[in-house]
Amino acid sequence: MAFLISTSSSTKQLLTPIDEKLDDTNFNTWHHQAWLTIQSLSMETHLDWANAPNRFEPVTKSLPEAASKVDATTKSDSAKDTPTDLLQETEAFKNWKQDDLSLTRWLMASMTTSYKNKIVHCARFCDAWTRIITYFSSTSKTGIQSLKSQLKCVKKTELIFADIKEESTMEKKNDKSKSIQDILPLELILRILLRVPIRHLARLKCVSKLWYSVISDPDFAELHFHHSPAATNACFFIENNLAYFIYLDDNEASQKVVSPFKKKPPHFADLGSCRGFIILYEDPHFLVVWNPLTGFSKRISYRHKYREFHLYGFGYDASQDDYLVFIAWQDKDDHYQLDYFSLRTNSWVNLDAVLPNPLGSYNWHSRGFFFNGAIHWVPTVLDAYKDVILSFDLKERTFSMISAPEQVASSCSCPGLALLGGCLALYYRNYDSLQTEIWVMQEYKVHSSWTLYQIPCDIFQPLCFSSNGDIIGRGCNFSDKIGYFIYNIRGDQLKHFKDLCCPYHGAYALYTESLLPLPSDIMDKDKKN
Repeated sequence: MAFLISTSSSTKQLLTPIDEKLDDTNFNTWHHQAWLTIQSLSMETHLDWANAPNRFEPVTKSLPEAASKVDATTKSDSAKDTPTDLLQETEAFKNWKQDDLSLTRWLMASMTTSYKNKIVHCARFCDAWTRIITYFSSTSKTGIQSLKSQLKCVKKTELIFADIKEESTMEKKNDKSKSIQDILPLELILRILLRVPIRHLARLKCVSKLWYSVISDPDFAELHFHHSPAATNACFFIENNLAYFIYLDDNEASQKVVSPFKKKPPHFADLGSCRGFIILYEDPHFLVVWNPLTGFSKRISYRHKYREFHLYGFGYDASQDDYLVFIAWQDKDDHYQLDYFSLRTNSWVNLDAVLPNPLGSYNWHSRGFFFNGAIHWVPTVLDAYKDVILSFDLKERTFSMISAPEQVASSCSCPGLALLGGCLALYYRNYDSLQTEIWVMQEYKVHSSWTLYQIPCDIFQPLCFSSNGDIIGRGCNFSDKIGYFIYNIRGDQLKHFKDLCCPYHGAYALYTESLLPLPSDIMDKDKKN
């Protein structure tokens, strides 16, 4: 596959994809090759859209009808002041746009599928390039820490392996067969296990003592969560005190039903999900943090008898390696109080922070959405576009506001937030068009990066992108079919998954499976050792 591109000598040149496609391990060499290619074609200007030639120019041919609409003063003005029907796209801009499209396609063809999905909705080469560079820049510190964790994990494995080897010496004298750790280096075993889908790892614990110890190690769990190429996502919700997990992808769907506890509480609801943990609410007594994959759960008692949760959320503070449960409530004097529970310290903390003024003028969805180190809330109705998303930064412990796109329809309802392709998305029901409009913020807190997708479905709640870049969600279409659907970005319905539980009302969360333990659990184990 090759792409035609213009050169400085006004000739066309074939641009072939980079042989070594971008993946988790080769960014530095890939970036070097990509940059050399861009420089050799003198295409550096495409790294900034501001370098594009003027898009429009006045129409030069004689147009009697149009000319009659413009007076002598207007004719002498610049193209900027010329009426729209007297403008045309310049040839320079058309060529630039074609080259930009070729560069974007070349960039995607030089990547593995997982990275294509990160830029599949970027319309410009500069946006796609910036997203990839930003992604690896933001993960460089995490990558260094991960390498340290990996080294620590290998060292632990070596010590475990030495103990196991000593224990099994007598057995090997009578058994000439070799175990897998006798054949493969420990580092290779670790890399193989990191690529195994997480739902199969629990069974692999039974292979040997070594594998059991590696898979159970917190450092391995952290590495697997960040670097596994096949993350397992599910739509999670509570129905009749049973927990439902709906697994969806391009061609298949399945569901799992479990009972979180032996005793069924009178009122049981989920408040959100973060890094493989789900927080459950039993009114009015306690909260429970639960990892469905490992079966681990932790009960959190209330510090006060809260009258009502006005806002709540669950998230992760990477700077402190801590999970926080956030609650905004009103005391008996109707004053707002802000509390959070730290799962690292096992304690409630009263937060000395100021809520933004607009909070009192909106009715807010109480349940928060965790993304990019912050918990986000939206109003129940969007009356305006300015300052409609409330954000609480878990590291800084501060509030801020995010504006929606100016084009948000005035006749809309049921707004919500989702995570699509690693980006924050705002969706709502448009009563005028009877469609669901989804705005994806390609760059976090960059207002100009909002991108619109329209789904011809009266009620649709997006869940995630499929591996093919299509939108998976749940809702009700115009045929009154309720369930889970896949739409492409053009709004064509690709699939309707049937025979899956899908309550018309009720809260749900997108749950990502993980083996991660809570920080307090690790500390308790360290004290015992």
